[in-house]
Amino acid sequence: MLKKTAVALCIIATLLALLPVAAAQAASDSVLLVYNDTQQMTLLANLITACGMDPKPVHSVDYVVGMAESYSYVVLQDEEPLQDVLARDKTVLCVGDDFAVVPGVNFGTVTRVANATLHVYGNVQRVILSPGTRYITSFNGEGVGSMTLDGGDYPLGVMCGAVWYAPYVNADDLSVFAFGQMLNRYFGRQDGGQMFVMIDEVSPFHDIDMLQKTADTLYDNGIPFIMSLMPVYYNTEYPSFTRYANALRYVQAQSGSFVMHSPIVTGNELVGLPLEQRMEQAYATFADSGVHVFAQDAFPYAMSLSQLSSIQPERERFISLPIDTVLVFDVF
Repeated sequence: MLKKTAVALCIIATLLALLPVAAAQAASDSVLLVYNDTQQMTLLANLITACGMDPKPVHSVDYVVGMAESYSYVVLQDEEPLQDVLARDKTVLCVGDDFAVVPGVNFGTVTRVANATLHVYGNVQRVILSPGTRYITSFNGEGVGSMTLDGGDYPLGVMCGAVWYAPYVNADDLSVFAFGQMLNRYFGRQDGGQMFVMIDEVSPFHDIDMLQKTADTLYDNGIPFIMSLMPVYYNTEYPSFTRYANALRYVQAQSGSFVMHSPIVTGNELVGLPLEQRMEQAYATFADSGVHVFAQDAFPYAMSLSQLSSIQPERERFISLPIDTVLVFDVF
């Protein structure tokens, strides 16, 4: 198992060595994200965050006339606010199939289960589309990415004056990175992302020696890496936690970074301190131990190894992606 892991990490190290590094950009601008589907909103918010911006989600039923006035950037998943946003001379990015009319764009709908090929940022992926999937058939403007379907080529997204539109954005395929390219252009960013490795759900119960060996392997191969730490609320005065904190400081010295994993809610949170106070206590305990843990609010776009494995580069030897991405591995 260790040998397979080492081989995989060496492959990823080679891949990462050729990836372009994204220019740093502070999330100084907020993005109004009007949504009507919570799952899709989470995906869009993660992509906006990965582009260095600060999403402000608002459910469509809570949108009021004039709300978009104070925002430079507006992303809509619902058609209802569109005219109000356009009336305020905003360029708006529309997502999904809830738009009956999109200025400058005509679209069709897949009527049966269909095979398609996606082309995005020099990468290719074969996908299966469900009936009802919307795609762009003609447009006035510039296309981003493409979909080959039934012998025709159609853009995954288009930029048509004040309205930019992406009807199909799926977390499981390349369409999500076509939308990432659109966000980069919308925010005035350059394409080109760095890829990180993240070891997920690290806790004091894992093998300390293996934790340090993992950090050594990643560091020696020049791989930027993050560890997602489970919050620790209790028994932090025990020697076992001291050993754990020492190991984390070692990982930190090997250029590792830490983010706090979201708490796992078990129902016991009604006993003792409120969960919010426990999380504050967890951050403080790590800080007192010399371990700097970031919140997971400014984070690259996360994908699994299986998702990455289904993507193939078209012309280059290695995959490159337009936004910062983190490849998630389970803890050893």
